[in-house]
Amino acid sequence: MAIQTNPNAGTLLRFRLPPRLVDRGQLVRPDGRLHGLRVLVVDDNAAHRDILRRYLSHWGVSGRGAASADEALAFLREAQALGQPFHLAILDLAMPEADGFDLADAIERDPDILPLPLVLLTAFDQQGQAREARARGFGAYLTKPVKHLDLLATLQALTARDDEDDSA
Repeated sequence: MAIQTNPNAGTLLRFRLPPRLVDRGQLVRPDGRLHGLRVLVVDDNAAHRDILRRYLSHWGVSGRGAASADEALAFLREAQALGQPFHLAILDLAMPEADGFDLADAIERDPDILPLPLVLLTAFDQQGQAREARARGFGAYLTKPVKHLDLLATLQALTARDDEDDSA
């Protein structure tokens, strides 16, 4: 480390940091199961939808955005009718007309929509909320801002769970 001080001009501090070694085994990488996955992202905030859809497309996942619960239900029904149902849906908790819990209930009650794994997304991580989400059938709970590695790990965990259910 080198320190250089000049009166009335300030101090210049120079130092070098060694590169940090990362154990490659700790990195989370997309696996083949994610390619071609269809995910519905429901959030009334367009910027949040776009960020998540960009993450998804980077991993070969097809993401479609819905701005409301009504739009989400229409997209889910349409995809089902076309024989191309979504594999997973990410639902924002705080939306104006119907929140993520209300939307999850509507999805469960709708006979035209097959059950699918749900992820609850919230900007306000309140005590007990993750527990409530799991009790209400959500497969995962994420907080904003969503880190891309957290989203990736969540998708991988939920698709692995689906594969286990299919083979049982």
